[in-house]
Amino acid sequence: MLSRLGRQMESHNDRFRTGIGLGSLAADGLFEAMEDHRTRWALTLDTAGVRALYASFSQFGRLEPEAREHLLDALARIAETEFGGRVERHMITALYIARRRAF
Repeated sequence: MLSRLGRQMESHNDRFRTGIGLGSLAADGLFEAMEDHRTRWALTLDTAGVRALYASFSQFGRLEPEAREHLLDALARIAETEFGGRVERHMITALYIARRRAF
């Protein structure tokens, strides 16, 4: 379960890195003067924060309650034992700006 979730998140990150946002805006020809701005920042979470963050993800919400709790417990255990109770996630916030073409 953890490896499948990791692959899903890596796939999402790969699409994000390729600039799919600007590609989507350009595809229909309705926009011009497109810009892509990205801000990189770090999110530091304690063990409870890791659990709360992942509990908010839709992949977890779709699970049966017992499976969800088992997975969240495993993530909390990993955060505590392998990361000393402090996990840093590297985040990117993207802002896409475009002007609508005049027709």
